[in-house]
Amino acid sequence: MPLLANRVLELTMRLGVVRFGLLIAAFEILFSMLVTVVLRGIVVGELHWVDYLRPVLFGLIIAPWLALFFTYLIKQLGESRDKLAQAHSKQQALNAELKRKVSELNREIDERHNAEAQKQQAIRYLQREVAERRDTQNKLRDQAVQLRSLIDSSPDLIFYRNKDGVFSGCNLAYEQLVNLSEADLIGKTPEDVYEDQIAAQVRVTDYKVLNDLESLTYEQWMTYPDGRKAMFEFRKVPFNDARGNLQGLFGFGRDITERKQAANALEQAARDKTTFISTISHELRTPLNGIVGLSRIMRDSELNDEQHDFINTIYLSAVTLGNIFNDIIDLDKLEREQLEVAPMPLHITELIADVRAVAALMCRDKKLYFDYQQRGDLPAVVEVDGTRLRQVLWNLLGNAVKFTQQGQVGLSLDISPAKNGKISIEFRVSDTGVGIPKAELDKIFAMYYQVSGQGKTKAVGTGIGLSVSQRLSQAMGGSINVTSEEGKGSCFTVSLTLPVLSEDQLPDATDIELPALHVLLVEDIELNVVVARSVLENLGCTVDVAMNGTDALRMAQEDDYDVFFLDIQLPDMTGFDIAESLMNDPNQRLRETPRIALTANVIRDKQEYLNKGMQDAVSKPIDVGLLTMALARAFGCVDEPVLSAPAPLLDAPSGQEESVLDTNFVGQMHETLGSELFAKSIDMFEQLMPDYVETIHNQLLSGDDKAVAEIAHKVKGAAGSVGLQRVQKLASQAQDLDHPAWEQNIQEWAEGIAKYYPLDVETLRQQLVTLDS
Repeated sequence: MPLLANRVLELTMRLGVVRFGLLIAAFEILFSMLVTVVLRGIVVGELHWVDYLRPVLFGLIIAPWLALFFTYLIKQLGESRDKLAQAHSKQQALNAELKRKVSELNREIDERHNAEAQKQQAIRYLQREVAERRDTQNKLRDQAVQLRSLIDSSPDLIFYRNKDGVFSGCNLAYEQLVNLSEADLIGKTPEDVYEDQIAAQVRVTDYKVLNDLESLTYEQWMTYPDGRKAMFEFRKVPFNDARGNLQGLFGFGRDITERKQAANALEQAARDKTTFISTISHELRTPLNGIVGLSRIMRDSELNDEQHDFINTIYLSAVTLGNIFNDIIDLDKLEREQLEVAPMPLHITELIADVRAVAALMCRDKKLYFDYQQRGDLPAVVEVDGTRLRQVLWNLLGNAVKFTQQGQVGLSLDISPAKNGKISIEFRVSDTGVGIPKAELDKIFAMYYQVSGQGKTKAVGTGIGLSVSQRLSQAMGGSINVTSEEGKGSCFTVSLTLPVLSEDQLPDATDIELPALHVLLVEDIELNVVVARSVLENLGCTVDVAMNGTDALRMAQEDDYDVFFLDIQLPDMTGFDIAESLMNDPNQRLRETPRIALTANVIRDKQEYLNKGMQDAVSKPIDVGLLTMALARAFGCVDEPVLSAPAPLLDAPSGQEESVLDTNFVGQMHETLGSELFAKSIDMFEQLMPDYVETIHNQLLSGDDKAVAEIAHKVKGAAGSVGLQRVQKLASQAQDLDHPAWEQNIQEWAEGIAKYYPLDVETLRQQLVTLDS
């Protein structure tokens, strides 16, 4: 039906309303006629023209109204269709909008479902995070409690201060030291807690840590509330937050009183041992000096060949015994790492002759053959420590003879031609003795080590000879090596490179003519008096003797002497005490009279004697040549300059100042900065040095070589900034950890810095006074 209506409507629209009305009318007339005809024909059985006309008339009457009706109906249908079309369009739009809304609603519902799921997931995550944070907080709380318990249970002091120096906390040990609880301590400054002196030290060290941003270690005496004093080793380190901003410092303190006491006890024991060794060595040398001196005097007298051999044997045996005493002294120096050599011009051929004589004597006693060989020519004069070289060769020859029961002992020299003013010599000491097991060759030079007994030969002795020999060889710039085959013997090789000198560089005492001198000999050993008097009288001197210091000072006042020979160890005072009294005597003659030390100790550095008031030193047993040279220097008989005692600092000679100061630099700084500002720089250096010296000492005790070098570097820079050349040189050596003998010398360098900086500062101040004038 809707389809038919749509067709009719379309037809009406196509034909128009009039035509469509006429078409309807025609259709109605035809339809009426058809119906009338059919009905009339069926009912009546016959048709008249009226029957045809009546439908036409009826159709003509009804057709307009029917047409009008259909027209109106069609128009309404059209409008209805348009409205329906519009409604349909609107419905479609509404449906589309509805679908879009439904889609959006579905999407929103999905999003809400997702959001709800995420919300539930977030809630679960937050619940888990809350649980984890709770667990973390509990763990942190437990760790904090454990850490606090650990800090409080530590016997060491622990404290922390902010960068303004205000306490932020401490542990229980620190509370006990300062007698304050942590709560009471927080917010206080060092001045509120410590004595003024300690507070000042704390401020200085705090400033260094916070300013240099480096850790600092130092020692400080502290007092407990009960009055007990304790030495603490404090270490302070800077503290930064996570962003690297400086917040303050942490401090740690350890009670090292017992360790300090133990170290002091060890140092005292070492000093006592050194004193004992020096004393016993002196006491043993006293009779030995007499044997050496008298045998040498007798050897130079009128004797037949047999008597000369006997006396020479006594002389060489006594010298060998003196070498053993040297080993005893060197043992102590080895332990203190102060073994030294003193090269001097020497007739090397005379030294070899002495060594050969001693070796031949030792071999003859054991019925061994002594073989000497030499390849190459020895120079006349070389520069070497003759005493030390003899000591090494005698040690090696003595061991060779000791461990050889039959066969021979040999000494051979392999001499290379001189190059660049130096000559290389290899001294080989060989034997046919028991030899050394291969497994023990690398241990043979260890201190106190003795090879296991081989056959019937038992190792006897101290076990220090080879160790001393190795150290001496190295100190002379050489080396010592060993090859051995068990049961067939050993061969020790000492390799040295020595400067070659000309004959005129070796002082010859035989050609020196001394004036007739009046000598005061101060010596308390009768035997030494006899020897020294004989030597001096043979040189044309008249000799008076004083047996103690008191008599020596009295006799010096009463008579006119040309020279004083002073023994170092006397019953009532030392020779240095006598020298000091003479230096400070109002009598100018006594102050200017030369003072020469006589000592049984091996002389390594005459500067030590010069610093203590002597002008020269001669070791005992007295060597005539050395004694003659000492007198010749004192009275200007040779060109070699005489040593002079150090004058007071106010009258320090320019030569001494140049070794202490960089005078050119001092002059430039004085001119650039002015006297006042330069003096302030010196004051600052003088204030810093005690802390530096103490820190070096503490780091040496703790074994922190790197820290020692770091402080030495600071000392070097500080000393250089004010022109203290000697201190700067010592510090430069102390900072060089790669120095081949750093470990052996660092103690001496550190002591030198501590010893010389006050003297050199005073010399520098006097130099400023001179520049100002």
